[in-house]
Amino acid sequence: GDAGKMPSSAITNVLPRMAKLQGPYGCYGTVYGIWTPVIHVAHPIPAQAILQDAPPPISQKSKSKTKRRRSSIAQASGACKSPAYNHFLNFSGHGVFTADGEEWRAKRASVLHCLMRHGNRIETEAVRTAQALTKELLSQDGAVNVVPILQRSTLTLIYRYLTHTMPDTPLQAYLDAIIKIRMILLAQSRSVWFLLPRWCYEWFSTMYRQEEQVLQPIRKFASNALQSA
Repeated sequence: GDAGKMPSSAITNVLPRMAKLQGPYGCYGTVYGIWTPVIHVAHPIPAQAILQDAPPPISQKSKSKTKRRRSSIAQASGACKSPAYNHFLNFSGHGVFTADGEEWRAKRASVLHCLMRHGNRIETEAVRTAQALTKELLSQDGAVNVVPILQRSTLTLIYRYLTHTMPDTPLQAYLDAIIKIRMILLAQSRSVWFLLPRWCYEWFSTMYRQEEQVLQPIRKFASNALQSA
């Protein structure tokens, strides 16, 4: 691998760098700022080892000499999502996406319970959405950009499953805001504001004011969903 400290990368550079460095399972490390180590993972085996209790598969030769660990790599090493995920907090809050350890396990279990408590209803809604999606795609002439269509279908499925109603606000405004906030969060994570205390970003950055403006339709949509649920 490259000697010394490697600069943080844009998302589009991660996979090519994995191929170039040829580390185990394509993993490689960077350093954010001065002393924050970050490992880039794109393969399901190390991702499973980090997020779950099961270690990655080992060869038959070494299996007899290695005891199964009782904790995940994240637990054993003290690894956590902070500070790498801190810039998501304003968008996603303290939920499954940003939680760590036992808090993450509890919130993940709560989400799965909410999704599965109605038995086959989620399957019924998924089939209904797939049929509507197929009908819409078949009605199109020529080449079609399926991304916005899939986004609307997925959002409608989740909203209808959680609230038993159709969204009463325009979906496109929400989806446009989601695209914008992704770009803002990516830019913020690769800027000097990522290295400074959060209050510096909130007080002095025009990017934060733009972030707050873009979040308005997202928060409104989420609020409407909670009221309808």
